[in-house]
Amino acid sequence: MGERRVTSFVERRSGTDLTRALQRGLVDYTAWPIHGAVAGAIGAVAIALVFEAIDVARGNPLWTPYALGSLLFLGRWPVRDASPLSIVTIGYVAVHFGVFAGFTPIAAHMISLLRRPVPIWAVFLFLFACIEASFLGLGLVFLPGVVSLLGGGRVAAANALAAASMAAYLCWFAWPRALRRPE
Repeated sequence: MGERRVTSFVERRSGTDLTRALQRGLVDYTAWPIHGAVAGAIGAVAIALVFEAIDVARGNPLWTPYALGSLLFLGRWPVRDASPLSIVTIGYVAVHFGVFAGFTPIAAHMISLLRRPVPIWAVFLFLFACIEASFLGLGLVFLPGVVSLLGGGRVAAANALAAASMAAYLCWFAWPRALRRPE
């Protein structure tokens, strides 16, 4: 009876496109953390722009990051017409970018483990689910009442825009460049 070998989902089977590319030195795995961080910055900017547009339309620029920073750092709701404190706003923006820069390289690396490029819709769904889960998990634990403050529909729309822009970057820009020979 022949010996049967069990492979993990991470292990490569010889003969696949990516395995041949790895053997020829055509895949640069060191690029994925960088591409992930860039995609995270793109997603964070997309969400920030959506809420900044809403804040400007309401006549109170930077109110959303100030309100979220007040909840996160000061533990209190800000007064609606209050002038945003710059340190609280900057602190929240740093946390916001840090969260995106933290989980998107992991997503990018997971994409890189696959044998061939992933369809953009699958990357979009994966990233959207990650962003929504992060928002709901972190938001409900650390910032109670944040969903009612921002509005669930607006958050979902902003998260969808962020996931779409990150998926576009990862699928159309990062993947082809990661398949180039490392310099």
